[in-house]
Amino acid sequence: MISLPLTKIAAPTAAQVTKGFTPSPQAAALLKPEMTPTQYVSALEQNKLSGDAIQTMAHGMPERESVWYACKSSDRVAGQMTPADQAAQKAAETWVKNPTPATQAQAAKAASAANYNGPGAWAAQAAAWSKTTPAAPGLAAAPPAIAGGGAAGAAGAMAIPALGGPAAAGAAVPSLAAAGVPALTPHAASGSVMLAAAMEAKAPIPKLEPPNFQAPPPPAMENPAFTVPEIPAAPELSAPQLAEVAKIQQPYLDLGKEIASGQNTWA
Repeated sequence: MISLPLTKIAAPTAAQVTKGFTPSPQAAALLKPEMTPTQYVSALEQNKLSGDAIQTMAHGMPERESVWYACKSSDRVAGQMTPADQAAQKAAETWVKNPTPATQAQAAKAASAANYNGPGAWAAQAAAWSKTTPAAPGLAAAPPAIAGGGAAGAAGAMAIPALGGPAAAGAAVPSLAAAGVPALTPHAASGSVMLAAAMEAKAPIPKLEPPNFQAPPPPAMENPAFTVPEIPAAPELSAPQLAEVAKIQQPYLDLGKEIASGQNTWA
């Protein structure tokens, strides 16, 4: 269980962190208003809700740490990844160590080259969606959806919604931050972590649908109105299923705690 506070998570309460995603029904039942993120992650781990704990850490940490979490998770399964997915992971790691528009552009390119089909590609997409540095023109687009069910869903697959609204439908914008789009990096990062865990366990990998890139919006749409649908909650699993998933994801949960406590950094 947790031995050190998750100091990289700045939010004073777990409830603030979970505004960024929809916890599973079991995880939502454990959440109390006064709980700190550290206390919440500990409660989730004790109750075998590892997927919710991974999402809590990915959403609570700064974006660089969140992408680093995805990168180090991908490292665990590097031997099972395709060359393109490995290259995407390296691009994401390069961005973490030097977050500039140029390295962010390379991460987006690498994610596309890997066809958004693996933990490395999702680590790179997490970097591409980051608001830490301004994205190069045309990088931001409607996020893909991860469709998974059955064993893949039990391994912790998650869904990332497509953007909707009058200016969305895949329209690229100069910067996610400038467009006022809610944080998407932690969704991609936690998806990367869960895909790596599923890959290590040799569980079925969910299919990915890549973003639909289109031309940038006209100058009159400098501040397009984006609407992001609510992310559907993970299905409620039985106790045996939770135990099975927790066993698969435990090394990745431990890795997240190392990063969120400041013990594992890129420096």
